[in-house]
Amino acid sequence: MPLPTPDRNLPDTLDTGPPGPTGGDYADEVAAEVERLWQLAANPLVNVAGSANAITAECDPPLIADITHGQPFWLVPALNNAGGGVTLDIDSRGAVDVETFDGLPLEADDLVAGEGVLMFGYVSGSPAVTTLRLATPTPRELRALATVAEPLWEQIDDSGALGTVAQVEFTFIAGRYSEILVVASDMSTSSTTALSLTLRNAGGAIVTMTTSSINSANTSTLRGSFTVGLNATTKHHLGNLKGDTSGGSFEEFDAVGSNATAPDRVRLAPVSGNIDAGRVIAYGLLATAP
Repeated sequence: MPLPTPDRNLPDTLDTGPPGPTGGDYADEVAAEVERLWQLAANPLVNVAGSANAITAECDPPLIADITHGQPFWLVPALNNAGGGVTLDIDSRGAVDVETFDGLPLEADDLVAGEGVLMFGYVSGSPAVTTLRLATPTPRELRALATVAEPLWEQIDDSGALGTVAQVEFTFIAGRYSEILVVASDMSTSSTTALSLTLRNAGGAIVTMTTSSINSANTSTLRGSFTVGLNATTKHHLGNLKGDTSGGSFEEFDAVGSNATAPDRVRLAPVSGNIDAGRVIAYGLLATAP
C-alpha cells in the first residue's frame, strides 16, 4: 500500500459554499490530513529495548495503523547487532525484518549503538510482506563499494630512512607492471659520485640512467620512471629520470633498453662509495586493469 498523498486542501466555504463545512466534516478532514502527514514524517522510535537482533521500540506518537510502504522511521539502536537476521517490533504490532537498503539481511555491526539510522517501510509480494529497509548503505557496504576494484597503482616497496648502504634494490613479479615509478628523496653519498637508476633482471641492467655527481653536502631528490614493454619476445623499455642533482639545478635523463627476459627489479646505487642517507619508494602500475 503506497503512502497517502496529502491533498493540501481543507474544506472551506469555497469548496462547500455557504455556510461552509460543518464542524464534524472539518474535523474529519483535519484528522485525515494529520494522519497522512504522520505517515510521511520520519517517526521517532523511543524506549528502544529487546536484544541486539530482536529489537522492540515504541513510535512517538504511537502508530494507528500497520506500517505502510515508504513510511519512514528513525531508530537509535541500544546495541550493536550481531550476525544473523534483525527484526524490529514497533508498538507490539509484530516483528518485521530489518534489511539493507537493497533488501539483504543485515550483517554484524550494521547497526551501531547510539548511531541513528533512517529506515522505510517496504511492502512487496503477494501476499504482501512488510519489512523495514535502511535508507542508505551501511558503512560496511560503503567500504565494500570503495574497494571493489583493485587499485591501478600499488606500492612495490619502501626503503624507509636510509643509513649507510651500498645500494637500494626492490624486486617484483615480472610482467606485473607496465609502468614503474621510483621516488628518491634527500639522497646523499659518502663521497662525490653519481647515482645510477636501473631497470634490471637477474642477468643485469637493461635500462640505465645516471645523474650528475652528488655528495653529503649536495643532496639529491629524484623521480625516475620506466615504461615496461610486455612483448612476448624481445621486450623494449623506456626510462626517464628527473632531479635536482647539481646544487639545486634541474636535470633530466632518458634511456632505452631491451632484453628477451622481462625485468623483475629496480636498483638505485652510487657509481662509487655508499649511500649515506635518503629514502626510496617504488610504485607499479598494474599491467592488467582490474
